[in-house]
Amino acid sequence: MEKVFYNFISNSIKFSKSGGEVSVSLSLRGDSFVLIKIKDNGKGISKSTYLIFSIDFIKLKVQTLANLKEPELD
Repeated sequence: MEKVFYNFISNSIKFSKSGGEVSVSLSLRGDSFVLIKIKDNGKGISKSTYLIFSIDFIKLKVQTLANLKEPELD
């Protein structure tokens, strides 16, 4: 995940307009999730590329949830 966020932030900086701004925000969503937003003033991501990112994140989330184990009670 670190590499994914690094790439998003790096690309935001790389493709922002001169004198632009990149912002990163985090907010809690319930007890188990964090919403991370990376925003810039660049040209943005095409809809088809955005869809690929969304599908990859959904797969990652499903795989992560599938690998979680119930906590063991002592």
